[in-house]
Amino acid sequence: MEKEDIYLSTASWGKSEPTYETKQFLLALIIKEKINNKKPNIIDAGAGLGRNSIYLSENGFDVTAIEYDEGAINPLKDNIRENNQSDNIRVINLNIIDYLRRQEDHSIDAVLDSGMSHYLTLDEKEEYFMLLRQKMAEDGLFSITHFSKEDKSANGLSEDQLRLLLEGMIELDDIHFDTWTDSISKSEHFAYKGLLAMPGGRCNEIKDIYIRVYELILDKKITSVKQIHEYLNGLNVKTQILDSKTIGQGVVGEMQQIEEIDATMSVLQAHQQIIRKQQDGRQYEN
Repeated sequence: MEKEDIYLSTASWGKSEPTYETKQFLLALIIKEKINNKKPNIIDAGAGLGRNSIYLSENGFDVTAIEYDEGAINPLKDNIRENNQSDNIRVINLNIIDYLRRQEDHSIDAVLDSGMSHYLTLDEKEEYFMLLRQKMAEDGLFSITHFSKEDKSANGLSEDQLRLLLEGMIELDDIHFDTWTDSISKSEHFAYKGLLAMPGGRCNEIKDIYIRVYELILDKKITSVKQIHEYLNGLNVKTQILDSKTIGQGVVGEMQQIEEIDATMSVLQAHQQIIRKQQDGRQYEN
């Protein structure tokens, strides 16, 4: 599919527009909510001035905006208040890893990482991705934009390193390589972008419906959030009757997930060992 900038909402707040990936994330959130008949809780990891949190909130979702930079907190709160979204967005000034450590296992439904994780050190990245697997629920959604190692402004990874850390997650929208030229510095930037779901739950159904709706958006047969809801209501996705072909695809998908999880076990065990060593070191220091 040809990727292009898709504006699913006319919402605007000054000069800040939500990222393209956030619009894809919104589509997946709407599908997940319809299928599970439950409004997902959302983490905006590295919220900045809140453009993505506000966009998701304006489209009906509650968001926990995590921002580590103390200097950004007041402008973030001001921006949320000016856009009348204070009731739907909770702001927390905390490092994302510290925040995840405090959450119950499998309690988080969705995480938006729009250019945050590449600023973590390699050790922090190891723990961050392990915590995501531990704290996110089955069929939880994860959107990531991660600068590559070629971008010297961040602690980026190579594509192989990133794929290793994400191994076993289900790709709703494939991880792709994107380049752009910064208008101020005139330097070229690189990023890997992807939309994924944790294995389990109804991740296969979310993926199948996401692909169908996204194709309709690309064909401009769906042009608004309202039309997305109307289309999903027409599918009656909460009580969908599956034909034999769909059931067969589901079984194949589940077998692929099992194989992917088995193939990932050695990677996860290695990550666990690293984290245990880090924790033992902290306990020793204390």
